[in-house]
Amino acid sequence: MEKQLKRCFIRGWKPSDVDSLAFHANEKAISNNLRDSFPFPYTKTDAENFIKNIVPTNPYLLAIVIEGKAVGGFGGIIQTDIHQYTIEIGYWLGKNYWGRGIMTEVVLHFSDWLISDKGFHRVYALPFSSNAASISLLKKVGFQFEGTLRKSAFKNGKDLDQSFYAKTSISSSQ
Repeated sequence: MEKQLKRCFIRGWKPSDVDSLAFHANEKAISNNLRDSFPFPYTKTDAENFIKNIVPTNPYLLAIVIEGKAVGGFGGIIQTDIHQYTIEIGYWLGKNYWGRGIMTEVVLHFSDWLISDKGFHRVYALPFSSNAASISLLKKVGFQFEGTLRKSAFKNGKDLDQSFYAKTSISSSQ
C-alpha cells in the first residue's frame, strides 16, 4: 500500500529506511508503550533485522514517511482460526512528530482501509491503560472501548492493564 495523506505518506519499508528508523525509534518513551519486541535502545542492527527479516513476513507493516524519511510505523497482525477476519494493529511515531495529528490520520485511514478494502470484519488495538494519548486517538477515530484486560502485560518489571478498543465492519447496534 502506498498512500499520500494530508500530513504524511504511507508505504512499505525499504532498506534505505534503516538509518531513519534507527534514529526515530530509539526513544525510551516509545519503547515503554510497545511490546518488548520493540527494543530500547533501538539500534541500526535492530532496524536492519526488522526490514530484512520481519517486514517480508507481513504485508501490513508500513512506514510513516515525512519529507522522505521514515519517522514511524503502523502494522497489523492477522489473527487465525475463527478470528481470521480480525487484525490487531499497533503504531508508533518519532517523538519530534507527536501532537501534530499525524497518527490520528494514519490510524483512521489504515483501519478504514483494512475493513473496506481488505475485508477484515474487526480491527482492534490493546494499548496499555496508562497510555492516555493512544486511548484518546483510538476514541477519536471511531474505536469502541470493549474492556480492560487486567494485569495482561508485564513491561519494565510491572504488571500492566491493557485497554481493549475495536472498530468493526458493522455497527454495534446491529
